[in-house]
Amino acid sequence: MSEIWNHFKSKKEDIFCNNCDSTFKVPKDGSTGKLWNHLKSSHGVVYKLTSRGKNDKVIVKRKIDANQNIQTRDRTVTVNRR
Repeated sequence: MSEIWNHFKSKKEDIFCNNCDSTFKVPKDGSTGKLWNHLKSSHGVVYKLTSRGKNDKVIVKRKIDANQNIQTRDRTVTVNRR
């Protein structure tokens, strides 16, 4: 199963982003490209934490607090800086 499903939930014919209120229709071909594009363009910090985004050059426009936490809609993500 694709790692993308850690960031989305599906219910019947709809897919919901765990980080915002975006909704998508389940593609007939089962592709996840739109979901990856959404994660990259709307949630760059979260995307950078995935195996796909790890080596991708993404400019993140969110501020990270002193504890290296990023607040999303329903969770806090800790960034490991090396």
